[in-house]
Amino acid sequence: MKSPLLLMLALLSVGAYAQTSFDNLTNVRIPGTGTGGSTSVNSAGLYPITFAVSGMGVVTSDINITLNFGTAAGTVAFSLGEEHTFCGDLDMLLVAPSGTNLVFLSDAGSLADMNGSYTFDDEAAEIIQEFPTTQLVAGNLVNGSYKRSAYIDGDPFLSPAPSPDFGNIFFSAFDGEDPNGTWELYIMDDAGGDAGWLMSSSLTVTAVPEPATMAV
Repeated sequence: MKSPLLLMLALLSVGAYAQTSFDNLTNVRIPGTGTGGSTSVNSAGLYPITFAVSGMGVVTSDINITLNFGTAAGTVAFSLGEEHTFCGDLDMLLVAPSGTNLVFLSDAGSLADMNGSYTFDDEAAEIIQEFPTTQLVAGNLVNGSYKRSAYIDGDPFLSPAPSPDFGNIFFSAFDGEDPNGTWELYIMDDAGGDAGWLMSSSLTVTAVPEPATMAV
């Protein structure tokens, strides 16, 4: 018969960490220049894109985000393609409920198109190259996981985005914070001539319970 202490330790080890994905399934238009609050061809449909995180432990231990680009229904006539062309135009800012923020994509990928699924994660093996050579398939950036890929600090994000903290260079900047609340994703296109659709996005949160729960 196993001792009650060993059973308790086993349960704690299983329940100490919890990982959950929070999805936003809205098709979001990313404009050719800037952003906005409408769904017209020249404005982003959502700014910011939000994730309502709840039911998690109060100490974040890991954050990553997945973005899915593709073709929105009824938009196939758009001449530049419905995935986002010219990745190098895109700047992306993730903001925690506490206000801590991270620019995780900026001026990376050059003329590669973003088409398909991309995860940004501190544990990924590589960053998106500034000028991709080995990360292209038929003009598209290879799908998969990448570290934060930001090459230029200082690109502006329009209101209501906060001022970016360019000192944060890893997703671990969010570690130790309470993840529960509304997370915000701001996406800007800082040049004209290219646009596209973000089909869905997902924020994956790993957190541990508060010390009092673990003690019980």
